[in-house]
Amino acid sequence: MGRLATLMTLDIYRSVLRACPVLMRPIIRILLKAGVNYKQFAKITREVYVEVATDDFGISGRKTNTSRVAILTGISRSEVTKIKKKHEEYGDIEIPQTSNNAGRLLSGWHVDKDFLDADGKPLDLFIDGPEPNFSTLMNRYGGDIPATAMLKELKLVSAVSLNEDGSVKPLQRFFMPVTYDENRIFTLIDDFVDLGNTSFHNLTRGNDEESYFQAKVTNDYVSESVFSEFQQMVRERGLKLLEEFDEWLANHEVSPEDLEKSKQIQLGLGMYFIHDDNKQN
Repeated sequence: MGRLATLMTLDIYRSVLRACPVLMRPIIRILLKAGVNYKQFAKITREVYVEVATDDFGISGRKTNTSRVAILTGISRSEVTKIKKKHEEYGDIEIPQTSNNAGRLLSGWHVDKDFLDADGKPLDLFIDGPEPNFSTLMNRYGGDIPATAMLKELKLVSAVSLNEDGSVKPLQRFFMPVTYDENRIFTLIDDFVDLGNTSFHNLTRGNDEESYFQAKVTNDYVSESVFSEFQQMVRERGLKLLEEFDEWLANHEVSPEDLEKSKQIQLGLGMYFIHDDNKQN
Protein backbone atom coordinates (compact mmCIF):
# COMPACT_ATOMS: atom_id res chain seq x y z
CA MET A 1 0.00 0.00 0.00
CA GLY A 2 2.85 2.37 0.80
CA ARG A 3 4.42 1.85 -2.63
CA LEU A 4 1.03 2.28 -4.34
CA ALA A 5 0.44 5.57 -2.48
CA THR A 6 3.90 6.77 -3.49
CA LEU A 7 3.25 5.94 -7.15
CA MET A 8 -0.12 7.70 -7.04
CA THR A 9 1.50 10.78 -5.50
CA LEU A 10 4.18 10.74 -8.19
CA ASP A 11 1.52 10.45 -10.90
CA ILE A 12 -0.32 13.49 -9.50
CA TYR A 13 2.95 15.43 -9.32
CA ARG A 14 3.76 14.63 -12.94
CA SER A 15 0.21 15.38 -14.07
CA VAL A 16 0.29 18.80 -12.42
CA LEU A 17 3.64 19.58 -14.04
CA ARG A 18 2.32 18.51 -17.45
CA ALA A 19 -0.70 20.74 -16.90
CA CYS A 20 1.43 23.81 -16.04
CA PRO A 21 2.32 24.84 -19.63
CA VAL A 22 -1.34 24.55 -20.65
CA LEU A 23 -2.54 26.56 -17.64
CA MET A 24 0.14 29.20 -18.13
CA ARG A 25 -0.40 29.83 -21.85
CA PRO A 26 -3.36 32.27 -21.55
CA ILE A 27 -1.60 34.07 -18.69
CA ILE A 28 1.69 34.36 -20.59
CA ARG A 29 -0.23 35.59 -23.64
CA ILE A 30 -1.78 38.38 -21.54
CA LEU A 31 1.59 39.30 -19.99
CA LEU A 32 3.46 39.41 -23.30
CA LYS A 33 0.84 41.61 -24.90
CA ALA A 34 1.21 44.01 -21.97
CA GLY A 35 5.01 44.08 -22.36
CA VAL A 36 5.72 42.10 -19.17
CA ASN A 37 8.89 40.03 -19.57
CA TYR A 38 10.03 36.76 -18.02
CA LYS A 39 12.28 38.35 -15.38
CA GLN A 40 9.43 40.50 -14.07
CA PHE A 41 7.07 37.53 -13.99
CA ALA A 42 9.65 35.26 -12.29
CA LYS A 43 10.26 37.83 -9.55
CA ILE A 44 6.55 38.26 -8.85
CA THR A 45 5.97 34.49 -8.98
CA ARG A 46 8.69 33.86 -6.39
CA GLU A 47 7.04 36.31 -4.01
CA VAL A 48 3.60 34.78 -4.59
CA TYR A 49 5.06 31.34 -3.80
CA VAL A 50 6.23 32.65 -0.43
CA GLU A 51 2.96 34.45 0.24
CA VAL A 52 0.75 31.44 -0.55
CA ALA A 53 2.97 28.98 1.32
CA THR A 54 2.93 31.31 4.34
CA ASP A 55 -0.81 32.00 4.39
CA ASP A 56 -2.32 28.72 3.16
CA PHE A 57 -0.02 25.93 4.35
CA GLY A 58 0.31 26.61 8.05
CA ILE A 59 -0.44 23.99 10.69
CA SER A 60 -3.34 24.33 13.16
CA GLY A 61 -4.44 27.62 11.64
CA ARG A 62 -1.10 29.36 12.14
CA LYS A 63 1.04 30.96 9.46
CA THR A 64 3.77 28.75 8.03
CA ASN A 65 7.21 29.29 9.57
CA THR A 66 10.20 30.29 7.45
CA SER A 67 11.83 26.84 7.38
CA ARG A 68 8.67 25.14 6.15
CA VAL A 69 8.09 27.82 3.50
CA ALA A 70 11.65 27.21 2.27
CA ILE A 71 11.01 23.46 2.12
CA LEU A 72 7.69 23.84 0.27
CA THR A 73 8.87 26.46 -2.23
CA GLY A 74 12.50 25.51 -2.80
CA ILE A 75 13.48 29.13 -2.06
CA SER A 76 16.33 29.63 0.42
CA ARG A 77 15.49 30.57 4.02
CA SER A 78 17.38 33.85 3.71
CA GLU A 79 15.39 34.82 0.61
CA VAL A 80 12.11 33.75 2.25
CA THR A 81 12.95 35.90 5.28
CA LYS A 82 13.75 38.85 3.04
CA ILE A 83 10.48 38.51 1.09
CA LYS A 84 8.35 38.05 4.22
CA LYS A 85 9.96 41.08 5.88
CA LYS A 86 9.28 43.20 2.82
CA HIS A 87 5.64 42.08 2.80
CA GLU A 88 5.28 42.98 6.49
CA GLU A 89 6.73 46.44 5.89
CA TYR A 90 5.09 47.34 2.59
CA GLY A 91 2.08 45.02 2.34
CA ASP A 92 1.59 44.45 -1.37
CA ILE A 93 3.96 42.46 -3.55
CA GLU A 94 6.58 44.73 -5.07
CA ILE A 95 6.13 45.37 -8.78
CA PRO A 96 9.54 44.81 -10.40
CA GLN A 97 10.90 47.66 -12.48
CA THR A 98 13.07 45.46 -14.71
CA SER A 99 11.95 46.02 -18.28
CA ASN A 100 12.46 44.06 -21.47
CA ASN A 101 14.97 45.13 -24.12
CA ALA A 102 12.43 47.20 -26.03
CA GLY A 103 11.20 48.87 -22.85
CA ARG A 104 14.75 49.70 -21.72
CA LEU A 105 15.55 51.15 -25.13
CA LEU A 106 12.47 53.40 -25.21
CA SER A 107 13.06 54.52 -21.63
CA GLY A 108 16.74 55.27 -22.33
CA TRP A 109 15.75 57.22 -25.41
CA HIS A 110 13.58 59.47 -23.23
CA VAL A 111 15.91 59.98 -20.25
CA ASP A 112 19.52 59.59 -21.45
CA LYS A 113 20.88 63.10 -22.09
CA ASP A 114 22.99 61.77 -24.98
CA PHE A 115 19.77 61.18 -26.93
CA LEU A 116 17.85 64.33 -25.92
CA ASP A 117 17.67 67.76 -27.51
CA ALA A 118 18.21 71.07 -25.70
CA ASP A 119 14.59 70.98 -24.42
CA GLY A 120 14.96 67.47 -22.99
CA LYS A 121 12.91 65.85 -25.77
CA PRO A 122 14.06 62.58 -27.41
CA LEU A 123 15.87 63.13 -30.68
CA ASP A 124 14.88 61.59 -34.01
CA LEU A 125 17.75 59.22 -34.80
CA PHE A 126 19.23 57.88 -38.02
CA ILE A 127 20.05 54.16 -38.04
CA ASP A 128 23.74 54.90 -38.57
CA GLY A 129 25.77 58.03 -39.29
CA PRO A 130 26.68 60.93 -37.03
CA GLU A 131 26.30 60.41 -33.29
CA PRO A 132 23.93 60.00 -31.63
CA ASN A 133 22.23 57.39 -33.79
CA PHE A 134 19.88 54.44 -33.37
CA SER A 135 22.74 51.92 -33.48
CA THR A 136 24.42 53.63 -30.53
CA LEU A 137 21.13 53.61 -28.64
CA MET A 138 20.78 49.89 -29.40
CA ASN A 139 24.29 49.11 -28.18
CA ARG A 140 23.58 50.88 -24.92
CA TYR A 141 20.06 49.63 -24.16
CA GLY A 142 19.00 46.99 -26.69
CA GLY A 143 20.87 43.97 -25.36
CA ASP A 144 21.84 41.33 -27.91
CA ILE A 145 18.84 41.96 -30.20
CA PRO A 146 19.74 42.93 -33.81
CA ALA A 147 18.88 46.57 -34.55
CA THR A 148 16.77 45.61 -37.57
CA ALA A 149 14.67 43.19 -35.50
CA MET A 150 14.18 45.76 -32.74
CA LEU A 151 13.18 48.48 -35.19
CA LYS A 152 10.70 46.15 -36.89
CA GLU A 153 9.07 45.28 -33.56
CA LEU A 154 8.90 48.92 -32.42
CA LYS A 155 7.25 49.89 -35.72
CA LEU A 156 4.82 46.98 -35.43
CA VAL A 157 3.48 48.24 -32.07
CA SER A 158 3.56 51.90 -33.21
CA ALA A 159 6.26 52.83 -30.70
CA VAL A 160 8.30 54.54 -33.46
CA SER A 161 7.77 55.82 -36.97
CA LEU A 162 10.09 56.50 -39.91
CA ASN A 163 10.47 60.06 -41.15
CA GLU A 164 10.80 60.88 -44.85
CA ASP A 165 14.54 61.49 -44.39
CA GLY A 166 14.98 57.94 -43.01
CA SER A 167 15.38 58.93 -39.36
CA VAL A 168 13.47 57.14 -36.59
CA LYS A 169 10.99 59.11 -34.47
CA PRO A 170 9.98 57.81 -30.99
CA LEU A 171 6.22 57.84 -30.37
CA GLN A 172 5.97 56.02 -27.04
CA ARG A 173 7.98 55.94 -23.84
CA PHE A 174 6.84 52.46 -22.83
CA PHE A 175 6.72 49.20 -24.77
CA MET A 176 3.25 47.67 -24.82
CA PRO A 177 2.37 45.42 -27.77
CA VAL A 178 -1.37 45.78 -27.05
CA THR A 179 -3.14 48.54 -25.15
CA TYR A 180 -5.45 47.11 -22.49
CA ASP A 181 -8.54 48.67 -20.95
CA GLU A 182 -7.70 48.88 -17.23
CA ASN A 183 -11.27 48.06 -16.17
CA ARG A 184 -11.19 44.90 -18.28
CA ILE A 185 -7.97 43.86 -16.57
CA PHE A 186 -9.67 43.97 -13.17
CA THR A 187 -12.63 42.01 -14.57
CA LEU A 188 -10.20 39.45 -15.97
CA ILE A 189 -8.50 39.11 -12.57
CA ASP A 190 -11.84 38.49 -10.85
CA ASP A 191 -12.82 35.86 -13.43
CA PHE A 192 -9.48 34.01 -13.21
CA VAL A 193 -9.53 34.04 -9.40
CA ASP A 194 -13.14 32.84 -9.15
CA LEU A 195 -12.65 30.00 -11.64
CA GLY A 196 -9.30 29.09 -10.07
CA ASN A 197 -10.75 28.94 -6.55
CA THR A 198 -13.65 26.75 -7.72
CA SER A 199 -11.29 24.41 -9.57
CA PHE A 200 -8.94 24.21 -6.57
CA HIS A 201 -11.81 23.35 -4.24
CA ASN A 202 -13.07 20.60 -6.55
CA LEU A 203 -9.57 19.21 -7.03
CA THR A 204 -8.64 19.10 -3.34
CA ARG A 205 -11.97 18.59 -1.56
CA GLY A 206 -12.32 15.76 0.92
CA ASN A 207 -14.64 12.80 0.43
CA ASP A 208 -17.17 14.35 2.81
CA GLU A 209 -17.14 17.74 1.06
CA GLU A 210 -19.55 18.66 -1.70
CA SER A 211 -18.06 19.80 -5.00
CA TYR A 212 -18.92 23.19 -6.48
CA PHE A 213 -20.80 23.32 -9.77
CA GLN A 214 -18.28 23.40 -12.63
CA ALA A 215 -19.40 22.26 -16.06
CA LYS A 216 -19.07 23.13 -19.74
CA VAL A 217 -20.15 21.93 -23.17
CA THR A 218 -17.80 21.91 -26.16
CA ASN A 219 -17.51 20.21 -29.53
CA ASP A 220 -14.33 20.17 -31.63
CA TYR A 221 -16.10 19.51 -34.95
CA VAL A 222 -18.56 22.37 -35.35
CA SER A 223 -18.89 24.14 -38.70
CA GLU A 224 -17.39 27.62 -38.67
CA SER A 225 -20.51 28.88 -40.44
CA VAL A 226 -22.63 28.61 -37.26
CA PHE A 227 -20.26 30.67 -35.09
CA SER A 228 -22.43 33.81 -35.09
CA GLU A 229 -25.63 31.84 -34.50
CA PHE A 230 -24.19 30.06 -31.47
CA GLN A 231 -22.70 33.29 -30.12
CA GLN A 232 -26.08 35.00 -30.31
CA MET A 233 -27.85 32.05 -28.65
CA VAL A 234 -25.32 32.07 -25.78
CA ARG A 235 -25.76 35.80 -25.27
CA GLU A 236 -29.55 35.61 -25.19
CA ARG A 237 -30.05 32.46 -23.13
CA GLY A 238 -26.95 32.94 -20.99
CA LEU A 239 -27.95 36.47 -20.07
CA LYS A 240 -31.48 35.37 -19.24
CA LEU A 241 -30.15 32.65 -16.93
CA LEU A 242 -27.72 35.03 -15.22
CA GLU A 243 -30.51 37.55 -14.72
CA GLU A 244 -32.55 34.89 -12.89
CA PHE A 245 -29.66 34.07 -10.57
CA ASP A 246 -28.89 37.76 -10.06
CA GLU A 247 -32.47 38.39 -8.95
CA TRP A 248 -32.34 35.42 -6.56
CA LEU A 249 -29.08 36.64 -5.03
CA ALA A 250 -30.44 40.18 -4.68
CA ASN A 251 -33.48 38.80 -2.82
CA HIS A 252 -31.18 37.03 -0.37
CA GLU A 253 -28.86 39.92 0.43
CA VAL A 254 -28.40 40.77 4.10
CA SER A 255 -30.34 43.92 4.93
CA PRO A 256 -28.30 46.96 6.05
CA GLU A 257 -29.65 46.74 9.58
CA ASP A 258 -28.57 43.06 9.86
CA LEU A 259 -25.03 43.46 8.49
CA GLU A 260 -23.43 43.17 11.93
CA LYS A 261 -25.66 40.28 13.02
CA SER A 262 -25.23 37.98 10.02
CA LYS A 263 -22.11 36.53 8.44
CA GLN A 264 -21.84 37.44 4.76
CA ILE A 265 -20.34 35.27 2.02
CA GLN A 266 -19.88 35.73 -1.71
CA LEU A 267 -22.06 33.56 -3.93
CA GLY A 268 -22.42 33.64 -7.68
CA LEU A 269 -22.21 31.89 -11.00
CA GLY A 270 -19.79 32.64 -13.84
CA MET A 271 -20.25 31.77 -17.51
CA TYR A 272 -17.79 32.11 -20.36
CA PHE A 273 -17.80 31.62 -24.12
CA ILE A 274 -15.44 29.00 -25.63
CA HIS A 275 -13.90 29.49 -29.04
CA ASP A 276 -10.68 28.06 -30.47
CA ASP A 277 -10.11 28.22 -34.22
CA ASN A 278 -6.73 26.48 -33.94
CA LYS A 279 -8.22 23.03 -33.35
CA GLN A 280 -6.93 20.54 -35.89
CA ASN A 281 -8.93 17.60 -37.22
